[in-house]
Amino acid sequence: MYLQSAESIAETVLAKHWNPSDIKVDPFAIATAMGARVQALDPFNVDDMQLSGLYQPAHGLRPAHIYFNSYEAPVRQRFTVAHELGHMALGHATAKRDTRGTFGIDQSPDEVAANRFAAALLMPARSIDTLIVDRKIRDVAVLAKALSVSETAMRFRLRNLGFNV
Repeated sequence: MYLQSAESIAETVLAKHWNPSDIKVDPFAIATAMGARVQALDPFNVDDMQLSGLYQPAHGLRPAHIYFNSYEAPVRQRFTVAHELGHMALGHATAKRDTRGTFGIDQSPDEVAANRFAAALLMPARSIDTLIVDRKIRDVAVLAKALSVSETAMRFRLRNLGFNV
């Protein structure tokens, strides 16, 4: 139920902040439109460079902040921003520091939900249907490139949508 709600919340966010005629989703623009400040982590802070991302909820007059590691691959940066946006959209009230391991298998329910949100946000079912059904694209690498995500993320999303990969 919790995981399904992460996907439905991502669909609500997309309905409000995304033009479906654009196949690819811009998580940076969506996060900004939702009131978050999005910025790169400090490359001179050794502790920051151990992180993929960081979410700090809004507090008083301070807006929510989403940080990402600008030294990681662009597809990873996009997923990180979408993941941190998931923490925000799902109402996770505490600051989340996401290391590279956070995106692994053993995770808290909040991390799993943020990952599901990110996958649904970056790879909307509608875009995948357009690519697979309308454009007849069957190659995972081509699908991943079209949506600017990793092949691994695309395989997970396709399986979650019921495609045999």
